[in-house]
Amino acid sequence: MRIRALAFLSLCVATQAFAADEVKPKPLVLDDKTLSQAEVNDLLSQGYKPQKGRGDAVLYCRHESQSGTRFDKKVCLSADQIKARHQESRDAADKFQRNNGNPTGH
Repeated sequence: MRIRALAFLSLCVATQAFAADEVKPKPLVLDDKTLSQAEVNDLLSQGYKPQKGRGDAVLYCRHESQSGTRFDKKVCLSADQIKARHQESRDAADKFQRNNGNPTGH
């Protein structure tokens, strides 16, 4: 009985020692040189999460709802693509406001 307890105790100590020797993975640090810290914080507040793309590229991903379905779609874009989307949205809103919401010719 004592031999079993001693064997179990030594097994537990060896397991803990082995677990302590395991190398913990280093956190992945993504450095996006195309955005300032304020712009990165703005993207994070919009639900984007940075992910590593090809090479040194940093992609920003989030889940967007699709019309006509209950399923979300994961959309990953580069910082330049997100900036272009935002600019297109601003341009469309400005055009709509200039026309006072009236289509041309009506």
